[in-house]
Amino acid sequence: MSRASRAQLPSTYARLLARALRLDVEGQKRLLAGTRLSPADLDRLEPMITVAQQATIVSNAIAIANRPTFGLEVGAFLPLA
Repeated sequence: MSRASRAQLPSTYARLLARALRLDVEGQKRLLAGTRLSPADLDRLEPMITVAQQATIVSNAIAIANRPTFGLEVGAFLPLA
């Protein structure tokens, strides 16, 4: 297994996407489709997810949002570092 395939990210960004989309549990299931994650996983404080899972979640979020301004909306939630 390559180093890149083992890379993990905080699930904070997945929670942010769910919040930006104002998803209920059923919507969260759609957001997490194809990741083997559940809405309960979004509630845990510090779970890590794989890069592949994050990519799937972002793709699902874009499809759910179905609006060209979605990236700007999510960006408004992110603090500048």
